[in-house]
Amino acid sequence: MSIATFISDGRGRAFAVGAEGGESSQAASSTDVEMGSVSLIVMEHGAAWPGRVGQNESLVAVYDEREALLPRTLQKLESLRRKRQHLRVAVLACNAETERASVARRAAVAHLLLGALAGDGFGRLLLSAGNGASLPLRRELLNLVNGLGQAVPGTSVAVNVRFGDRDSPARGQL
Repeated sequence: MSIATFISDGRGRAFAVGAEGGESSQAASSTDVEMGSVSLIVMEHGAAWPGRVGQNESLVAVYDEREALLPRTLQKLESLRRKRQHLRVAVLACNAETERASVARRAAVAHLLLGALAGDGFGRLLLSAGNGASLPLRRELLNLVNGLGQAVPGTSVAVNVRFGDRDSPARGQL
């Protein structure tokens, strides 16, 4: 299991402050403080880092092997809830896989993130794919975003997709 906690400096850089599991579990317990609003990045195995995310918020990243991503994401969301942290931005960084099992896992994680954002009534969910995303991946993500956008009526949760890296200074932030 690999869950790392990062703090954003507001300039697109994130600094690791601890990890849960493995050798660094003691570091994580020293960073478990209430921080208010957080951005959560969930990385599929082999996905590209999505670039700049938010500004002046705590940034939490979850990444793990394929089958464990959904339970690890759920575990992290529960941890944030227990600490009374509010999820404002959730990013699902998607890898290039488009076979049926990957699509199903991706949809399950995206629905979980959307549900967490909808619980507060507003927020932003971003599905992100790296530069050079294939046409089948682009099609699959656009279909997923369309379905997610209709999943939680009555809330102000924005659901978007981004292809490529927006980390250059000439472009804005998420």
